Amino acid sequence: MKKKRMTVGSLVRHKRYGAIGLIIDHFMWDENSGGFEVEFTKPAKLSDGHSIKSIMGKHTDFELIN
Repeated sequence: MKKKRMTVGSLVRHKRYGAIGLIIDHFMWDENSGGFEVEFTKPAKLSDGHSIKSIMGKHTDFELIN
């Protein structure tokens, strides 16, 4: 069975915050890894009480939702 890849339009979960969103862009995080910009379906609450609507992070910060 072929492993599904995360790409623009994929539904993902942020591993730290648990927030769900869509990948809206991809970029090189460093010379060895890719990164994604994700727009959450609803704002994610941070531990300091703030909330965010989107985030940019290394590809390993996210997991694909089937």
